[in-house]
Amino acid sequence: MATDKHCAERAAAAAGFYIDDHAVLYGLIARSAEGTDPGGLAAVTPAIVRYCGERGLRAAARCLADGKDLTVRSYILYGEWADTRGWCRAGASSFEPCYTTRVVLCPWCEAWKKHGLLKYGEIYCEHTDRSLVRGFSPELRIEMGDILSRGGDVCAYNWLGFRFSPEGEAELARERAAIAPRVTRDFLYHCGHLLRTFREELCARLGLAKGREAVSKSLGAYGEIFGQNKARAIEKESRTDFMRDL
Repeated sequence: MATDKHCAERAAAAAGFYIDDHAVLYGLIARSAEGTDPGGLAAVTPAIVRYCGERGLRAAARCLADGKDLTVRSYILYGEWADTRGWCRAGASSFEPCYTTRVVLCPWCEAWKKHGLLKYGEIYCEHTDRSLVRGFSPELRIEMGDILSRGGDVCAYNWLGFRFSPEGEAELARERAAIAPRVTRDFLYHCGHLLRTFREELCARLGLAKGREAVSKSLGAYGEIFGQNKARAIEKESRTDFMRDL
């Protein structure tokens, strides 16, 4: 059982993590995988699919525990991350015939551009949202239009078969704010989950030695950018059982 001291230390460490940590860590792992083995980049896609699918499954478990149906509304309500610093610029662009949202400024994309990792970000964006939705409920349907990391002006999300209203969106925002402290997770948690999933997938697909090498190189590169203390915090966090609540 975690002690009060351990919880306080973790909370202090977690306060230093945000979206750029998550984005850059992913990009560095993908780059290291590519440089470690000829098949390394191909192994990145199934790692993304698994990682995002697990996030969707956790959100679904919390939703069902609250007695709610696995709808598009619930998917938005139970999402695991929140942009508490306002780095993302996004909103609804239409409510009929289906609910459509647009992201015009994405902090993940900006971080990839800054650190020369946009090539790997494009792969992430190609698979992440569909995998999240599929993990939450295979019955939901999302259609992706433009993607910023592929050179689009926006990231476009069309929720097929789901209609909404401005009033409904405002009500959802209030409900989301009320439950966010309980259902969202900080970015140290998300970085730890990312590292664990990619380490396991790369080791399984490239072999233990090359998988470990790719992860070690990526953590070293991450530490050079953000500091070795943060790299060690992610490594420690990655030993968590992220699927224990299913």
